[in-house]
Amino acid sequence: MSESRQENLLSLLRMAFEAGNQGRLQEAEQHYQGVLQMEPCHPEANFHLGVLAVEMNEAVRGLPYLLRALEADPQRAQYWLSYIEALFYAGQHDAAKEVLALARQQGLQGEEVDVLATRLEGRVVHPAFNSVPALSQTVGQQPAAQDIATLTSLFGQGKLAEAIALARLMTAHFPRHPFAWKVLGLAFKQAGRDEDALPAMQKTAALSPNDAQAHGNLGVVLKDMGRLQEALASLRRAIKIKPDYAQAHCNLGATLKDLQRPEEAAKSLRRALQLSPDYADAHNNLGLVLDDLGVLQEAQASYRRALAINPNLFQVHSNLGNVQRAQGLLTEAEASYRRALELCPDYVEALCNLGITLQDRGQLAESESCYRQALVIRPDYAQAYSNLGVVLQSLGRADEAAASLIQAVQLHPDRADAHNNLGHTLHGMGRLADAADCYLRALQIQPEFAQAYSNLGFTRLVQGRLDEARAALNCALKINDRLADAHCNLGITLMELGLLAEAEASCQRAIALKPDFAVAHSNLGIIVMGMGRLADAADSFNRALQLRPDFCDAHSNLIFALDMTDSSDIAALQAVRRQWNVAHAASLHQHRAHLNGRDPERRLRVGYVSADFRGHSAAYAFGAMLVHFDGESFDVIAYSNSAKQDAMTEVFRQGVSVWRNIFGLSDDAVADLVREDKIDILVDLSGHSAGNRLLAFARKPAPVQITAWGYATGTGMSAMDVFFSDPVFVPPAEKELYVEQVRYLPCALGTFFTHDSAVINALPALSGAGITFGSFNRLVKNSDATYAAWAKILRALPESRMIIKTEALDDPVTRERVIACFVRAGIAADRILLQGKTARDQHLAAFNQIDIALDPFPHGGGVTAMEGLMMGVPVVTLRWPTIAGRLSASILTTLGLTDWIAETQQQYIELAIQKAGEVQSLAALRKALPVIWANSMIGDQARYVSCVEREYRLLWQEWCASQ
Repeated sequence: MSESRQENLLSLLRMAFEAGNQGRLQEAEQHYQGVLQMEPCHPEANFHLGVLAVEMNEAVRGLPYLLRALEADPQRAQYWLSYIEALFYAGQHDAAKEVLALARQQGLQGEEVDVLATRLEGRVVHPAFNSVPALSQTVGQQPAAQDIATLTSLFGQGKLAEAIALARLMTAHFPRHPFAWKVLGLAFKQAGRDEDALPAMQKTAALSPNDAQAHGNLGVVLKDMGRLQEALASLRRAIKIKPDYAQAHCNLGATLKDLQRPEEAAKSLRRALQLSPDYADAHNNLGLVLDDLGVLQEAQASYRRALAINPNLFQVHSNLGNVQRAQGLLTEAEASYRRALELCPDYVEALCNLGITLQDRGQLAESESCYRQALVIRPDYAQAYSNLGVVLQSLGRADEAAASLIQAVQLHPDRADAHNNLGHTLHGMGRLADAADCYLRALQIQPEFAQAYSNLGFTRLVQGRLDEARAALNCALKINDRLADAHCNLGITLMELGLLAEAEASCQRAIALKPDFAVAHSNLGIIVMGMGRLADAADSFNRALQLRPDFCDAHSNLIFALDMTDSSDIAALQAVRRQWNVAHAASLHQHRAHLNGRDPERRLRVGYVSADFRGHSAAYAFGAMLVHFDGESFDVIAYSNSAKQDAMTEVFRQGVSVWRNIFGLSDDAVADLVREDKIDILVDLSGHSAGNRLLAFARKPAPVQITAWGYATGTGMSAMDVFFSDPVFVPPAEKELYVEQVRYLPCALGTFFTHDSAVINALPALSGAGITFGSFNRLVKNSDATYAAWAKILRALPESRMIIKTEALDDPVTRERVIACFVRAGIAADRILLQGKTARDQHLAAFNQIDIALDPFPHGGGVTAMEGLMMGVPVVTLRWPTIAGRLSASILTTLGLTDWIAETQQQYIELAIQKAGEVQSLAALRKALPVIWANSMIGDQARYVSCVEREYRLLWQEWCASQ
């Protein structure tokens, strides 16, 4: 059906209802006939036409309509009952009995069915209905006073089935008398049968157009059925008839609340309370509205006034708990929910709210118990399944969480929060595409769902789809500018886009909104570290750890930042790593026997764990190990912990024996997978850098565990057996400072790139335009002392200039800050050329613009230094007393270029000036370096891998001998 046709049909139905409510039965019948012209089998229109005919004592005329309604929707009990009654009134008693028997075969049952059977058989079939008398009068314009009194008594005693039966008899014999219709509607309403109550209440309002209560009752039923605009009209009619009708004002307020018109709702509810100050329901409803308006203290006061009037209102205790939880008063909220449950033990909403509160307090097992108890009471309660899924995810039981959330969305497909929660769980499981689909479904259902936009943005961020991430997060903040996690995620997205100043502002906004947001403090640290503000970064990481002492990633970030500072020594840095191990890893060691075969010469299974199996600097250091290994002696299994993939990812995937995606798996699951794969030697390629899985290593899933290459500075872990290094990285005298056993390779860094496609130009200085220095390292490595040394070199060589190239310089604020460092030191801004991120081939080609690379300190270049040397550009480096400060020294030593290594800052300056004056030697070295590189242990990738594999074999033999 087209959208316009559907609108016309609904319009006809509304007009029919309104006409029926106002007693204009012929007009109502015309509108229903109009519906049938558009849709002949429309069940509701057929049903009402049949009922109208019966009410006008034309039961025979009504039978075809009622039959069509029943055929269109045989699941509606009322359609069966009304058809059977119409047969009875039409004098077709045998047919009525046959249809009743058929209905019972179809599952129709209940007290009202039994009452109907009694009437058809002319006898009482159940003792419960002995009190249902026959009418004392069946003629005239109105029922006898005695019958009215009996009906009133039955309803007042809560005998709803009997009241319904008697009311039906009265409406059949006296269809124009409103009293029986009113009681029939109220009885159906109390029995929870709103759809059956509606026609009776509409009839009451039509017969008694000036009865405020009739219109008020009709408004309540319409509201509860979700027909809010119609409810609004009925309640306003009730108030127009009786302006001091407090109950109608209260129900009008509740309806306006459901229409998301809280200011108007509050006005109606306050009017109800002016009329009836001790009206507990009105106080409760006002509390709900004030909660919506964010006036939590006033909302709490309204709930307390309701409870002062009636302390046994269990729903109000639960509502009070909701406000207390929103205020962070978790102990008080728990007490309120428990009081609600004392009054009503089967109140599943309170059970769920108690579960949320316990979850907020970190009592996850108790929270799970609440949700499961709610599901015992109400097995189809979608909200409980949704909440259970969230707590199961927090407990690390991702598969159970997903199953629970899937159950929630199956039970309630239009529940946006359930789709959002399922997306969150699937994201945590690494199923990012499925997670995004869930968030998009949630947003289809609820377009203004800020949290779903925020979660979608985070998923797009992890997928590397940065523009989409930014757009989604901006949508979230447009809807709700106070959503701290959206500001936080936007900060990291902007950082990835190179907009560091904006990124910092976003994280600061998140912290302003939520000062105890540990993740935001950690992310702020990452951002300002990228801007070179190491002290600020360390402060942020320390603040995150104060808020969450178990925040493992923040602790690793702190280690990363301290490695960059010029005030730390190797002993202090390794001590921090030991502290990390004690805080997060040592207790996780699984003392389980390794069942690997003890043959020292057998084929070995080597596993590599990294988040950087892609075009990342770390991959250029370790990549050869995944591609050039000895396939006869080794199986190589790659464990990838990232959703980001590129062309290099595919090279690695094709190169290894087995590829495993561990992104989204728990540390326990990763450790179990390593054991199942029977890994002999497990190699960490991340250290304390982003995306590491050190806590999986902490469980000791492999007999031999090694850290190397990616961020090889030592882990401090008792579960890590070996640290691959070299004598320059870790001099023999420093070995004892490391928890791991230090084993030497010819060079601690490998390489996985060539310069075959890169053209190496002549030395720029041969043009006579002066020396061009350059640094293409991450900006975080450039300490104040580094900038000062570079400025002294440039002052000593007035014709020289410097190119600084790195991704962070795409940010205008960062560019200004870097230029200012030189200007303050007396270097003209036009001598400093800043460049941002470029494609890989353009990045390598940029080395043709410089004569000499200047290494930063205390954290020197690694892969960047190798790229320059490969392109014929030598690097002046300062050997620093930490691993991070010896990267370039190690590479230069391996290449035999130790004359480019300085031992002090002054010597660094002098060495750069000296080398700048040897233009012809530089030109010769530019031609020779590619050959030196290709013939070195670093440049010859296959030879380097073979050397590493010999070390693997020795380590395996030692382990076998120790068993």
